[in-house]
Amino acid sequence: TSMRHLDIEKYKEALFNNPDYARKETSTNRDVYTEGTKVINVNTKTDVMEYVNLVNSTTEVMEDYNLINRSFSFVNDHGGWTESNYRFNSWNRITKEISYRYYKGNYPVYSNQGMTEIYQRWGNAEILNYRRPLYRFVRVQDSSVEKLQSSQKVIQLIEKHQNFDPNLLKDISIGYQLEEVSQQPKTGEKTVEFNSNSVKLVPSWFYYYNSKWYRIAPPTEGGDNDGLE
Repeated sequence: TSMRHLDIEKYKEALFNNPDYARKETSTNRDVYTEGTKVINVNTKTDVMEYVNLVNSTTEVMEDYNLINRSFSFVNDHGGWTESNYRFNSWNRITKEISYRYYKGNYPVYSNQGMTEIYQRWGNAEILNYRRPLYRFVRVQDSSVEKLQSSQKVIQLIEKHQNFDPNLLKDISIGYQLEEVSQQPKTGEKTVEFNSNSVKLVPSWFYYYNSKWYRIAPPTEGGDNDGLE
């Protein structure tokens, strides 16, 4: 599976009032753009962007029924639907959070670092947080066929967790885990490098517990991953 990187400039133009005057600071694996109370933080390793507006300045109150329409139009207005495979994922009317997730076929794709999700949090009538990948998939290969554990086995594994509360378990589903493809270290080097232009999709079980998605990793990987985005 290969990816094409997107230009940060169009997102600066959509999110900043005066993008040409934004201040840029660069550190290891990170570019930060600042304009007043607005900040765009780009992880240059994962190509995930996060926008934060520190001030909820408007006094207009957005009605609940208009939140999803506003959310969809916001992405549409700056050409943010870089993939036709993003689907509405979830929303919270209290916190005004909305997310869209990338799908391969009819199965959701999860990532430990927010690489397959478009996330928004709204204030009264303006966006306060916006997190999304800065790439689109150019070619998605068919994943290798894998035999997953039975649903009964998966439930048993979940119930064995320390302090497990069945009331917090809301969903269990099959999907894909997005993983970066590792490259063998060069001669004389011990560190394994990751190719940010190439990823693989691994069929897996997932469960939604206490407001987060978790992956049931294959036995060879040694258990669950951290919460997914």
